[in-house]
Amino acid sequence: MPDGMPLVWISRLRRYREITRVYGPDLMLAVCGHGRDHGYRHCLYGGKEGVPEELAAALLRRFPRVNIVGHYSPPFRPLTEWEDREIVNAINSARPDVV
Repeated sequence: MPDGMPLVWISRLRRYREITRVYGPDLMLAVCGHGRDHGYRHCLYGGKEGVPEELAAALLRRFPRVNIVGHYSPPFRPLTEWEDREIVNAINSARPDVV
């Protein structure tokens, strides 16, 4: 999904004229609305500390039955092998359909 105009411009230069920008926040809202309606399980990953929790609260206000099964804010540095394994295990244990 091209989330940025440079990707659209390059696509158009390569004669893919139907390509348009997909704005990330709009895509997230559409996925959460669809997920709520179809029972999908969502996990929020990324952002500085506290942001995934704030996003979860905002999404629950907008989509009252959205199923958020986890959230994690990784440190802004490369993860150790142990941290990476722990995060993967936590996400897998939550069994999300969408991360």
